[in-house]
Amino acid sequence: MSSPMTPEEKAEQQYIKSADTENELINHRLGWLLAGQPLLFLAYANLVTAKLGANEVFPANETRKVALAWVPLLGMGSALAVWIGVLGAIIAYFIITNRRPSRKVGVHLATTLMGFAPAFFIPLLFAIGWWAILLS
Repeated sequence: MSSPMTPEEKAEQQYIKSADTENELINHRLGWLLAGQPLLFLAYANLVTAKLGANEVFPANETRKVALAWVPLLGMGSALAVWIGVLGAIIAYFIITNRRPSRKVGVHLATTLMGFAPAFFIPLLFAIGWWAILLS
């Protein structure tokens, strides 16, 4: 039979649960990003490589031009939105950790930062990729 938790232990468990929630939110945001970005890249590639037939009407070509401008904007916008969400979750994680009674940050601050690096940089890399497409 285990002894009842002290108020400090209960608080520590709540902080751990809150930090885990932030990690889950980062995971969900990156999952949606990594599911959506390839679809947008595929749509853009199809627009770029599509051959307009001789019987294509003028509005189809105009629609294609509009889509060629908007697909990269949607890709960049969604990547930046995910980046802002991930950045917010990382900041929240450190705020939660700073308020914990034990004030422990993961294994070590450096390893915690390295662990957050992919979540921080992947959305930025997608946004930069879309920006490069827009500039070309």
